[in-house]
Amino acid sequence: MTSKDNTKEEGVVNHYLNSVVAPLKTLTFKEGVLLVEDVKAPKPEGTMEERLKTLEEAVFRYGTVVERSLDAHHFMNLEMEKKVNAYEARIKDLEENYLHTLQQLEKFQALMWDMENQNCENEERFKKIAEGATLKHNLPMSFYNGKPYPWKDQDWDAHYEETDVKEEEQANP
Repeated sequence: MTSKDNTKEEGVVNHYLNSVVAPLKTLTFKEGVLLVEDVKAPKPEGTMEERLKTLEEAVFRYGTVVERSLDAHHFMNLEMEKKVNAYEARIKDLEENYLHTLQQLEKFQALMWDMENQNCENEERFKKIAEGATLKHNLPMSFYNGKPYPWKDQDWDAHYEETDVKEEEQANP
């Protein structure tokens, strides 16, 4: 096996494996010179069994810490899911209220437009009524004698002009 075979694992090339497997080094910069030194591992103390036992205890201790942190993470995720569901329900409720408010607003706007149109129609009607009333009292004048025409057809007779002339003569002797 070559070093390239160590970096391949089932067809996947891991470019970082060499740097992980390489021994640790320390870099120091003294007097303008970069010094690279291998890190020396501490010398093991005690027998192999004692070292394995301390390693097993450390692994067990860290394993329980990891289990507890996973449990805490799981409970935090559950709590967050509950909060998210509550917020989604609240947002849905707010959205429904917003849409209902928009519908009410459109309804009232339509009612206001209807009232405005109705007011315009009523104003037009009142204007016509007022014009009719002013015409009743301020009749159009005749070009012949300057007097208003009679309001009704019944008042109109053939002697209209004659009676008007007689009235004028009596008024101005």
